[in-house]
Amino acid sequence: MDNRILLTRKEFEAFTNTFAIQQKVFVHYVDMGFGTADTVGVLSLLSPPQQALCYYFMSVGMIDNSGFISILLETQGELNAGFTDCLALIGDKHTGNIFKEVTTIFEQHKEYFIRMELPPALDDESSDYDAALSEKLNELDRDFYATEEVRAAFYKSFLEKFKDELVKTK
Repeated sequence: MDNRILLTRKEFEAFTNTFAIQQKVFVHYVDMGFGTADTVGVLSLLSPPQQALCYYFMSVGMIDNSGFISILLETQGELNAGFTDCLALIGDKHTGNIFKEVTTIFEQHKEYFIRMELPPALDDESSDYDAALSEKLNELDRDFYATEEVRAAFYKSFLEKFKDELVKTK
């Protein structure tokens, strides 16, 4: 089944360099694989590059807006494996290593994160607050933001490599 999104020739040619077109492609695949308010998605309908595009958009968007704490609290771990696989497919080992440390923190405090609660170890008002752990998460955020240009280059290379699997034109 060919589920690739059909783009105009102009959109197809601009795909790897134009965020708005990439976002249009993302919406197509996220609706198909993850669903909408009115539909249930079927992730298995998406190829690995199509899934990677979705996980990249969702995960990087959340992290860029609020740091790693947002992906830990708001997703209940549902994006962890997909984003890890996405980073491997993209070839971004550095961000993959950063995220591996974030998922370790998730696993250590999973009982709280799956309830969308801040673990006492990260709550500076808790008697169980772990300043070193909190600083570690902040350090991972800083490292993630500092390597944005490198991550963007890996992502663009991914789009170029898998363009024909992601989009089509007449």
